Amino acid sequence: LEVGELLGTSRELSRILANAIKPKSLPNDSKIEAHLVWTKTHGLLIKIAMHCDSQVINAIIDTGLQLNIVNKHVWKTIINRPIDI
Repeated sequence: LEVGELLGTSRELSRILANAIKPKSLPNDSKIEAHLVWTKTHGLLIKIAMHCDSQVINAIIDTGLQLNIVNKHVWKTIINRPIDI
């Protein structure tokens, strides 16, 4: 059974998935600030402050990576959601 077939059989499931992946709007007073940092060993890095349950996490974005990596302490104390290990 393919995902498309499953979504085609349930309007409710399709609606839930569409709402989950829909971009969320930011409040008018919020601002996004990213910094590009050049390092000798890693090249150009994108650093951004991300929010998870109103707590700030300083993240480095690697656009070429196929998986997400998070510090174990940050995951346990701030993110606290299921992940694949």
